[in-house]
Amino acid sequence: MTIILNDFYNSSYLWEGFEDEFGNYTGTPPTEDDDYICDVSTETLNKHAVVVTYALVFLLSLLGNSLVMLVILYSRVGRSVTDVYLLNLAMADLLFAMTLPIWAASKAKGWIFGTPLCKVVSLLKEVNFYSGILLLACISMDRYLAIVHATRTLTQKRHWVKFISQMGQKHRAMRVIFAVVLVFLLCWLPYNLVLVVDTLMRAQVIPETCQRRKDIGRALDATEILGFLHSCLNPLIYVFIGQKFRHGLLKIMAIHGLISKEFLAKDSRPSFVGSSSGNTSTTL
Repeated sequence: MTIILNDFYNSSYLWEGFEDEFGNYTGTPPTEDDDYICDVSTETLNKHAVVVTYALVFLLSLLGNSLVMLVILYSRVGRSVTDVYLLNLAMADLLFAMTLPIWAASKAKGWIFGTPLCKVVSLLKEVNFYSGILLLACISMDRYLAIVHATRTLTQKRHWVKFISQMGQKHRAMRVIFAVVLVFLLCWLPYNLVLVVDTLMRAQVIPETCQRRKDIGRALDATEILGFLHSCLNPLIYVFIGQKFRHGLLKIMAIHGLISKEFLAKDSRPSFVGSSSGNTSTTL
């Protein structure tokens, strides 16, 4: 048995074959130029500008979404299903905004917070995105059913004055919702399209080159900032387009003495007739 083992280990052709197969292995995949290593760590965006942008988005999101939640929670009478959806949408944006200081610090100094917090922050980012899609779909469906229901019931009863008044209010609400959906798509669609290309490249469906990898890295960094910006935009839409939200906010300010009641009177609340279905939003 000892003789057999010695003969096995002393067989020169086995070691020659081993050296041919693994002796020159470097641990990196072969490229067109064996001496060339693609460096994708080059910074393409000004990290100070990114940090300032994240800080501004954090402050605007914190203030704006807090005001949205305040207006919805303050209007307890006549609160609709749409208001509940908008409340959850504001909560999701506010929760994500709380992570922006961490993202800003990581851009400035690299990731220094450990693996557990990395998983939590990434999870909140995904929750914000997918909950936004789900809530916007629910809001759109709720508004569609509200308009269809109003059209059928009010035309059958021939209540034309009530019909025109309520339909006008509901179409104004649809205009706000359309703006919210459009802004969501403009902010998040570019990032996800680039992410799809990155996934296809990693799966080797699209040929990967060093220059293409750098381009994808730059695109991901830029479009990610655009996606993060979305968390502060919905309150701005409500203020500039949503008449009822603006009036509700001014009403709260007047109650607490921040503005005069004369100023509140100038901002006339949109006229509408409440429906028994509870589909009239107190926010839009």
